[in-house]
Amino acid sequence: MFKKLNVIVLAAILTTLLFSACTGSLPFIGQSTSSASGSGSSRTGGSGSAAQFTVSPETITVIGILKLEGTNDAITADQAATLLPLYKAVKSISATAGSSPAELQALYTQVNDTLTPSQTQAITAMGITGANMRTIMSDL
Repeated sequence: MFKKLNVIVLAAILTTLLFSACTGSLPFIGQSTSSASGSGSSRTGGSGSAAQFTVSPETITVIGILKLEGTNDAITADQAATLLPLYKAVKSISATAGSSPAELQALYTQVNDTLTPSQTQAITAMGITGANMRTIMSDL
């Protein structure tokens, strides 16, 4: 039952972040405010070259949270209970025309604050990038 709850919560988190991807990139795990870009993800590279994707910090965090499952740093039931309403709020605010980036930033900060330092370090150590995103997602 516990594992099923975690899977449901994590699926909800991933879905929410996918819906909110168009809101822009806000500082999150592994990024300072000055390094956040204006788009959630982008593609670069000319014709004939492999496309490189820039993954938003929010997406890195949610994928990292999913990848923590089955490790010593997996999200606990208490954390899942805290994260689910936060990601539901992200989804709701993201769907609202004229929503405030400050509101979203506050929610993402709360998500970060829910994670332990060990979980944050583990996610950062995963090195999630646009180049390895497909492999990481297929492993989930």
